[in-house]
Amino acid sequence: MLKFRRFKVALLGMLLVVLPLWAGAQDVIPTLDPMPFLTQEVVPFLVTAPPISNSTEKIMYGMILSGEMLSGTERYYSFDGNAGDAVNIDSLNETCVRLVTPNGAHLANNTLAFGDYYGIGAAVLPETGLYQLIIGGMCEGGVGGFYQIRFLRVSYQLIEYGDSVEGSILGDRQPIVYHFEVSADDIIFIRVKSEGPNFSLNLINSKDNSQIAITSPEHNPFIGPVKITEDGIYIVIVSYPDPYIPMPFTVYIDRPVAQPIQFGVPQEVNFTGQESLYAYSFTGGYGHVGRLWVDSDGSIDTQFLIFTRAIPTAMHEDDDSGAGYDPELEFFPLSNGFLDYDYYIWLLPRTPGSVGHVELGLDLLEPFRIDEEAVEVRTTKKQHIHYLVFEGQAGESVELLVEVIQGTKRGLGVNAQQGDQYLATNRSNFVSTLILSIEPIVDGDVLVSVSTIPFTEATLRVSLMRDE
Repeated sequence: MLKFRRFKVALLGMLLVVLPLWAGAQDVIPTLDPMPFLTQEVVPFLVTAPPISNSTEKIMYGMILSGEMLSGTERYYSFDGNAGDAVNIDSLNETCVRLVTPNGAHLANNTLAFGDYYGIGAAVLPETGLYQLIIGGMCEGGVGGFYQIRFLRVSYQLIEYGDSVEGSILGDRQPIVYHFEVSADDIIFIRVKSEGPNFSLNLINSKDNSQIAITSPEHNPFIGPVKITEDGIYIVIVSYPDPYIPMPFTVYIDRPVAQPIQFGVPQEVNFTGQESLYAYSFTGGYGHVGRLWVDSDGSIDTQFLIFTRAIPTAMHEDDDSGAGYDPELEFFPLSNGFLDYDYYIWLLPRTPGSVGHVELGLDLLEPFRIDEEAVEVRTTKKQHIHYLVFEGQAGESVELLVEVIQGTKRGLGVNAQQGDQYLATNRSNFVSTLILSIEPIVDGDVLVSVSTIPFTEATLRVSLMRDE
């Protein structure tokens, strides 16, 4: 979590003398927030904001708003904005601000709920009209006192798929805004490479200026996979919050094209430093599990994501960060319910621009069988579900016992199915044992899945109890 420096009042006075081109008063709050933990709902919601009136001070782009106010009081500014304008609000000290659209919808705010917070970042205005900026009033603890806010309009830069564009955020913290053309069904990937530890990315659909994805401030952040639903123009905003240090960076925007990978045939992958990632595809199968592995011989640190086109969210991922630590997933399911899916693998270097050679392997495995004896499986932060099988007989009644041996008891669940028919399911919270009664409908294998809540760890013992 970022910690922002508190500015002394004396320093603020000096800034007032030095900063050019800013006179008067003015403020704006964007839909895009470089601090994702303070980002509000993407869909605007109505707030009780006073109507624009003569008591509201009119402002223009390029101004600095400054003044002093009592704790709990509010001050109002208004400005004419055009749909698609990219604006940036930068507070030079702790200040609570809100932005209200021409139709009275709340666009963004910062409430100081997490302590020191100075910048709001960049936003794209959703409509043309008179916007209102409200200072004070909603801050946690009713923060008052001196405020100083800079209000800018940010220009766009064009970028295309496959580009790696160099840029720099200067010591004034003004973000860089890019726009690029997308087509329906594209699956895209965006990443920043920099020495700076606290960059963040914000992806916006320019059609309605809705936020699609946002990252936490981190080293070399990325967004993806993101599936595009319709043709249009998307906007990506690169932010860096340090108020003093100029920071160069490179941004990658890509639409990876997947190459097929075969089970049991390792793929040679050569990272030259120019690639954002390598993409591969394969088809899963009902009742099967797989093993995905990377062998770099310590030459490069990598990570991978697995997802489907139908659900373009990383279903399984592993980074095993650290030099020489190769990612690996054991016994991950190759189907969802009774559906066979086309899967995608994205393999990328943990540090963009890294050079090295790896082998990528995908092996087809059979699930553990529980006909004769109990089996222990382990859920982890990167894999929260396991498949197991037993041979069922039509009309019999069996009980499946799932016990938590160690770890989380949250979201413990078990399902049983034969072919495309679910036989039974049970899920509970904060229990150490689950029992599932199963009646197979035909002779043959019954597929069992056991799981815990995602991003937790547990050791589970799964056993079968049959009537003698």
